[in-house]
Amino acid sequence: MFFFKIFLYFFQFLRFLFHFSIQILFFFGEILYQIIVEIKNILFDLKILPSYKPKVFTLVIGNIFSGGSGKSPLVKFLVEKLQKHYKIAVLSRGYGRKITSLIEVNQKNSVDEIGDELLDLFDELGSAILIICSNSRKKGINYIEENHKDINLIIMDDGFQHRWVKPNFSIVLEAEKNSGFKREFKYRKNRADLFIQTKIKETNFSIDPKFDFSTTLQYSFVNADNRTYIFKNYIQKAVLITGIAHSLSLVNVLRDYFTIDELFEFKDHVEYKKEDIRSVLNYVDYKLITTTKDWVKIKELVSPTEAKRFIIVKCKVDFKEKESEFLGILTSKIDNYYENLVKKP
Repeated sequence: MFFFKIFLYFFQFLRFLFHFSIQILFFFGEILYQIIVEIKNILFDLKILPSYKPKVFTLVIGNIFSGGSGKSPLVKFLVEKLQKHYKIAVLSRGYGRKITSLIEVNQKNSVDEIGDELLDLFDELGSAILIICSNSRKKGINYIEENHKDINLIIMDDGFQHRWVKPNFSIVLEAEKNSGFKREFKYRKNRADLFIQTKIKETNFSIDPKFDFSTTLQYSFVNADNRTYIFKNYIQKAVLITGIAHSLSLVNVLRDYFTIDELFEFKDHVEYKKEDIRSVLNYVDYKLITTTKDWVKIKELVSPTEAKRFIIVKCKVDFKEKESEFLGILTSKIDNYYENLVKKP
């Protein structure tokens, strides 16, 4: 018994040592990555490396901490609010896709070709805008300028660190709670035109003076056929299946509407397999909840009958009373840019 306890303590010590070593490696790996990015930034600052200046007004949405800052909801918000005034193209590398060629997104494209975020964007807004998927942002912009001369606003999703393109306006997002990988030294956010805090809890909403604006997320629920979900007069049992960054905040929101008895949590941008979905479908008497980004992948793996069991969570950015001020800044910058172009001889 004594030797068993010694062995148990020794095993626990080894486990602690392993986790501690991983944390140390991650810390130094993050610092090394930031140093490499900083060297690249200095080369761009000194104009040793060239930046392409687009002819079309280009707006970049980015972050300093990777994952879960709310870039995709803000892109959707901007498209919805600005599409009446401008002809919009969204440019993204299509994170997680399996090919590298430039693609003008259409209804025939798959997750493998354009990634889950762009497929989700096209699923919701595709008919209203042009969506270009390109690993090289410069090539993507050149393609838009040459082939879609009616476009007068390019929204570049997740391009703040991609300095081969010099945008007209940059917005950096930072979630209220960050746990992601730091992509560059934080002071580099100063090259952004606006710094926005995102995903603030509705009950604690306020504007931190370190930020230009603050946002929260408003959630809604739809069935697989995109009809608004009608809640029962009691809290229903549910299972959540999701592959998004920092899913805990979503779980906390859902607890106001459902009893979440099981969480099937996968890595961000996961490629679902049929056995993953089978495990969820085994919860016969439960509501099955997922996000729009997950649903574009899951719906290809379920039958029409099985699809009826799913509830899809949608989220929308809310600037509260500051929405008009925020949009006013953007439209003023865009309009002034084109007015100055006209004035040039």
